[in-house]
Amino acid sequence: MVEPLNAPASVPPLADLTGPVQPKPGADISPDSVQSPDDLDASYRSKRGAGYTGYVANVTETCDPDNPVQLIVHLQTAPNTTDDTVLLREALPTLVERTDVDTLHTDGGFGSPDVDADLRPHAIVQIQTAFRGLAPDPERVTLADFEPTPATAEPLHAERLTCPNGQTADLEPGRKPGRFIARFECPPDCPLLAHCPTRARQTDARRSLHVDQADLDLAQRRRISRAARAEPGNPRAAVESTIAALKRPFSNDQLPVRGRFRIGQMIVGSALMVNLRRIHRHVSEKIEKARTTAESPTGEAARPSPALSFFVALRTFSARRRWLRALGC
Repeated sequence: MVEPLNAPASVPPLADLTGPVQPKPGADISPDSVQSPDDLDASYRSKRGAGYTGYVANVTETCDPDNPVQLIVHLQTAPNTTDDTVLLREALPTLVERTDVDTLHTDGGFGSPDVDADLRPHAIVQIQTAFRGLAPDPERVTLADFEPTPATAEPLHAERLTCPNGQTADLEPGRKPGRFIARFECPPDCPLLAHCPTRARQTDARRSLHVDQADLDLAQRRRISRAARAEPGNPRAAVESTIAALKRPFSNDQLPVRGRFRIGQMIVGSALMVNLRRIHRHVSEKIEKARTTAESPTGEAARPSPALSFFVALRTFSARRRWLRALGC
C-alpha cells in the first residue's frame, strides 16, 4: 500500500493532549526562543553568571591619536546571542568602504580564522586585548614564540620561521591545502628542546613543525597583542566610556521601545548626540583658545567677534568633513 505524499502526521492519543502541562527544563530551552510575545527578535544570553534578555549593540569608533576628536563611525544591533565575530565580519565591508581603517583594536571575542581571512585582503591588523580559551602554558614554547620573516624567492616557500633558540627553517606547503611544515636542524643540546612543539623525524636528524593557516594567524595575533601590551596606553579601553555614553540617556540601561528596528533607531540617535557633543566640545575649545590668544592689552580677555567664531567653526567643520561622510551625513 502506497501512502499519499501529503499524509498528515500521526496525532498523539487524546489522553496525551489532556494531561497536565509541565514546563520545559531550562536546559531544553533554546536561547533563541521567544522571550516576549511583543518582541519576537529578543533573545536570552548568560554572561559572567548573569542573565540578559534583549539585544546587543556593537560600536566602532575612531582611535587615531592624531585625530583632534574621535567619532563613532558604525553601529550594529542584533539579538544578544549573536557572536562578536559575526558582527565584525558584517561591519568590515562598510568600514573599508567609508573609512581608511588599517588597524582594529578589539577584545578577545572578535578573533577567529574567518575574521583573519576577511582582514587579510585589506592588510588590516587586528590587535586583541584578550583571547578565547585557555592561555598558553608559559613553561612551553608555542608557535607565537617563533619569529616569521618575509617570504623567499622560491615559489614553494611561503615564509621562514625562526625559533627562540635562533634556528631558522623554511615554511613549506604540506600535502593538503592550507597545511605547512617547517624542518629545523636543532642541536641535541638545545635548552628548549624539552618544551619545543617540534617533533623528531624518523628519516633524518631534523625536527618538524606541522601547522595550518589558522595556527599561523592565531600566532601572529598573539605576537601583535604581546607587542601592543608593551606599549603605553590601551585604545580599546576608551570604547567602554563610549558604550556608557550611549546608554546614559536611558534609565537603568533599559530602552523605552521594543523590537530590533526601533532599538536600532534609538541607538543611532544616541550615537549621533555623542558625536555632536564631541564636535561641539572641540569647537568650543578652539574658540576659547582663540579668545585667550586675542587678549586685550589690559589683561582682560577680549570678546571674540562673530566673524572670528564663525571662521573657527567653519574651519573645524571643513576639517571634519571626511568623518561626517563616514557617518553617512
